[in-house]
Amino acid sequence: MKALIVNNYSEEWRVERLYREVEKLSKADLVKYSSLVYTDWRDYDVIILSGSQADLVQGRNLVRFRRELELVREAEVPVLGICFGHQLIGRAFGSGLKRADKFYRGFYRARIVKEDAILSGLGKEAWFYESHGWVLEPLAEALEVLAEGDGYRVECIKHRERPIYGIQAHPERYDRSHPEGATILRNFLALGKDF
Repeated sequence: MKALIVNNYSEEWRVERLYREVEKLSKADLVKYSSLVYTDWRDYDVIILSGSQADLVQGRNLVRFRRELELVREAEVPVLGICFGHQLIGRAFGSGLKRADKFYRGFYRARIVKEDAILSGLGKEAWFYESHGWVLEPLAEALEVLAEGDGYRVECIKHRERPIYGIQAHPERYDRSHPEGATILRNFLALGKDF
């Protein structure tokens, strides 16, 4: 199995932890978002979209990440968007973005509201590492909420007809007291094997 990780950060070091975590479970290629023009994503079993310090409220950023928005709409393999990648998936299908009531940084509790393979083994609540100031709202009709955040509604989403997922948190950032992020990554990569 092979994963494509799209780096949406300006600096590559910001995505190294995600790359290491995925590499524990699968072969992975790391590609800068601006290089997607030259990348055939059909060569991969799963696609992961990283976080970013950019926002998708500004029109220029929608243009800057347009190739990735196309990838989300066209992908025929499982896709997981993390933080900014989650917001990018939401925007690709017409969701809105609004500023959160505060900047979330650290571990926060999420409530699982719909069972799904990506959340398998988590129970009714999970703790995820958050680092964001924007949230998806309103959510596009093509997407459904799987988990709600602590203080906002859209923590984890899935496309209603395709294996496209988003999580507002950073599942690559977990620890012994909060191992749920590792479970999300493991479950998502298992989807690629089954797809």
